[in-house]
Amino acid sequence: MPLPCMNDLHAVKQIQPTMDLLQHMDTYHPDVLKGRGIQSADYHPKLVFRSAVESIRGTYIASSLTQRQGLVAQTLDVLRDMRLIVDYKPQTAAQRFDFEVLISAQPRKMGAIEVKGGEGNSINISERPLWANEFIFWCHLDGAIVNQPAHGAGAIIFNRVSSEMIKRHKHVDAISHKGFPLRNPPALMPQVSRKEARKTWRGSMYFPLASAAAFD
Repeated sequence: MPLPCMNDLHAVKQIQPTMDLLQHMDTYHPDVLKGRGIQSADYHPKLVFRSAVESIRGTYIASSLTQRQGLVAQTLDVLRDMRLIVDYKPQTAAQRFDFEVLISAQPRKMGAIEVKGGEGNSINISERPLWANEFIFWCHLDGAIVNQPAHGAGAIIFNRVSSEMIKRHKHVDAISHKGFPLRNPPALMPQVSRKEARKTWRGSMYFPLASAAAFD
């Protein structure tokens, strides 16, 4: 599926050489390891390299969760200020969705948002609340740039969500995708004005994929 954004191809080409360098530091640059107090003989056999990778990955995942939910909260703040929604409330880890949204008071209309990463691997543990009039997945395509955003979006829609809808009859109203904030994007991302947003999303939780800065 096409998307109007792409990862920097020059950066993508550097991923494999970087992986090769890090995986073979004990062979390519044992002197660098020794200078840091790392023994080449322990690099792979005693899981020094693998443990370091897993620790970095864990730290990244923890920080990403905070950043993703923070961005969604900022966007909901903008929609509330624009009177496109009435209010919202972040949920605790005990819930199987991340935000409860009061879309309108009269008539009363409620929505729920589940925030996911680039591949939507945990979509199967999300749950649509019984009271929700609208249930939306907000997916951040902010992980590895090995695959283009279109690949991640396709994996979420055609592999994850479609599977949940067919196997578990899960009702999903919309899927939002948030990509990288690219400094030099190869294609301009669509911008949404306040007037367009009021006209398009009045009475619904179908909001534009952007932070507060995207609204001019």
